[in-house]
Amino acid sequence: MIDYCLKFKDQAEADKVLADINASIDVIGTIHKPTGKMLKDEDGNEYPAFAAIDGYHVNVRAGEEIPALDTYKIEPKTPLRVWA
Repeated sequence: MIDYCLKFKDQAEADKVLADINASIDVIGTIHKPTGKMLKDEDGNEYPAFAAIDGYHVNVRAGEEIPALDTYKIEPKTPLRVWA
């Protein structure tokens, strides 16, 4: 099996590229990361602020290499999700 972590400009681009791909697809979508800032709710409880990182993220598992995905391939240091 070959696993791909992919980053697209947006969902429309991902949908277009993946439309004809015969593989298992795990849509992650937009990833949000903590900004380091704390916010307060109306009761005064603090909670971390999050911001979206660039891109629309998808994992693909295929039985063979798919060269059409190479342009979108990334190698995250700490993937949000991986195939089991």
